[in-house]
Order: sequence, then C-alpha cells, then structure tokens
Amino acid sequence: MQKHLATQHAIRLQDCRVFDSVLLSDTATTSESSSSGANETPSAINAKDDDDGQSLAGSEAAANISCRAPLATFTEAGKNKMTEARINECHRAVTRFVVKYGVEKSNLITDLKHVTHAAITADGWTSFSQDHYLTVTLHYVREGQSKEKVLQTRAVYKAQTGIAVAEEIDGILEEFGVKEKVVAATVDNAANMDVAVKTLNFIKFPCFARTLNLGAQKLYNCNTVSNWAARILSVIVWMKRSHMAKVVLKEKQQLLKLPQHMLILDVRTRWNSLYLMMERFCEQFPAIQAAAIDQRLRKPMEKEKLARMGNEDLRKAEEFVLLMRMHYTSTLAVSSEKSPTCGQISPILQKLRKHYTVQADDSAFVRSVKENIWNNLSKRYQVQSLSDM
Repeated sequence: MQKHLATQHAIRLQDCRVFDSVLLSDTATTSESSSSGANETPSAINAKDDDDGQSLAGSEAAANISCRAPLATFTEAGKNKMTEARINECHRAVTRFVVKYGVEKSNLITDLKHVTHAAITADGWTSFSQDHYLTVTLHYVREGQSKEKVLQTRAVYKAQTGIAVAEEIDGILEEFGVKEKVVAATVDNAANMDVAVKTLNFIKFPCFARTLNLGAQKLYNCNTVSNWAARILSVIVWMKRSHMAKVVLKEKQQLLKLPQHMLILDVRTRWNSLYLMMERFCEQFPAIQAAAIDQRLRKPMEKEKLARMGNEDLRKAEEFVLLMRMHYTSTLAVSSEKSPTCGQISPILQKLRKHYTVQADDSAFVRSVKENIWNNLSKRYQVQSLSDM
C-alpha cells in the first residue's frame, strides 16, 4: 500500500502528519519493549480475517465501521491517545479493503476477457470541495444479460481538454484490458468530450436526456416565460428564507388539507427543476394565497412581493405543467441505468414534434414555449443523424 501511494499518487506516509502519531507510537512501543526485554510486534495486521469471503461492499462497510469518525480517530492519534489495538484495528480495515479491491478488480479483468464488444459512458463531475473526477462505466453483454461495471472514478488534476480526457479514458480502458473492445461511447454535449470521443475513434451517442434539458433551458431566453417565472420565483425564494412564512404556510396546508410539501426552488443547472417548481406551485397555490393575506406576513415589503402573484400566474403555471409533462416523462424514460434506451430516441422525438406543434387555439404563452423548445431540439437531431444511429 505504501509503495502504491508513493508511485501512483506521490504520497509518502513518512511525510504525512496524519500518521506521525502512529510512527511515534510504534517507536515508543519499540523502546519500551527493548527496555523491558519484550519484543511484541503488531502481527495482527497480517492475520487472516474471518470474513475473507465477503464482497467488496462488505469490506467497505467494515472499513467504514472501523474508521467511522476518521477525524476523531486522527485527532486521537495526533494527541498520542490511540491504543495499539485501535491502531491495528484501523490498519486491518484498510488492508482488508485494499486486498478485497484487488481481488474484485482481478476477477473483473478475467471476466472481461470473454467480452468481444462493449460501450462506455463517461462523465466528469466536481465534488463540493471543488475536486474534479472522471468516471468511466463499461456496458457489455455477457451470457445473454446486459451488464454494467464502473471501471474507475479517477481524480484529475490538469485542464480537461479533449486530448487530456481522451488520454485518461484510454488509460482506464487499457488498465482493464478492454481498449480494443469498446466501439461506442455515450457522453454529454461538452466540446472536450466530443474531441475525446473523436480522438479515441469511438461512435458517439450524445446523452439524449441532457439534450432534452438543453432544449428546456432555452425557455430562460424567452422574455414571456422568464418574466413570469421570475415573479413566482421571487415569492418562493422569500417564503423559503422566511421562518415565519414557512410556519404560516404549514398552518394553511393543514387547514386546507393539502399535502405538507416544501416549495421547490428552480435551479437552472438541475434537470426539469422549472417544471417541478411550477408543479409544486400549482399544488400549493391555495395555501400560498391564504398565507399571503395572513396578517403576520402583511409587512410592506412582504406585501409587495405577494401582490405580484395572481390568478393569471396560476393559469400560466397550469398550462406550463400540462405542456411540459411529456418533456419531463421523456427525460425519465431515457434515464435508465439497467437497460439501453437508444431505441427510444426516435419515437420520443416524433411524439415531441407532434406535441410541440403550434395549434390555432394556443395562447401566446403556450405558443412561445412550444416554439422555443422545438426550434432547439429540431436542430440537434436530424433525419440523417437518426438513420446513422
């Protein structure tokens, strides 16, 4: 493990202060043993555990149980309060996890030798601590069953250009021995992913769910929709931030026998969040109106916010929810993890084209929504591209 950390991650345990107390503890133990004539060694680290037959998930659980509060554990170590038994227990948990991972990885590589063709899905994401990762998942058919395995989630520390992403994906595939077996890749619509797939010479399948979301986001550029949504959004933001507004809203929900649901806030980068916000707004509109006339919320600034919202906003919200429900269910239909959904793209597009066709009796608001969404989607998937797929 020390060799792997040093060679692969440039981490040397002797340079890591987290382990200083462990090294000091070992030194102190050795000194005491020498002075007393005893020669005890932590042989329990290399002892065989009783749960060798458990899965990798079981070893992860064991590691989590053994080091449930790593911060507290290392704090104890820093204060030289960890007993030798506790240190050995943590070492056994880490060793068990590393060994189990190696066994599982070896078994997977052996199993993949029998695979002739495969496809991958790859995506980059950022953690809350702003660390960037790349995850590659392999999809293949084995003995008549569709299988998928997450090959690796790798931390990346350089600019994610198309060439860099291609090298990272290539390295992961080479490590598992499937580089020559992958024929297609499903990625998002980012330019670097497009370059990476072309560099690797894979057939690219753009993420259709992401494409649907990009079409829906075009509504933010439409003044008719954005101005209306902003009025509702301002009320919801205020009610979510005000403690008294939440209390009053809950009272009105109980009085009107409405579901005691929280209001949903639209986040532009979150799929279908505008639809979900408006759906919840329609559900809770009677409670919101009742809360608006409650004297506890009738302060001047609050009154101005609530006065902007009326029955016309509710009518538009109901039209919007009715219109966008097919868009939402289409996203859910193609967001499967266990079965291929590529064959659903053409039928869904045909249904959406019919659904977003402007009718003579459509209101100006509905017509604006339909035109903005379909004008974007129709450019992304042409008849020729669907035939190639």
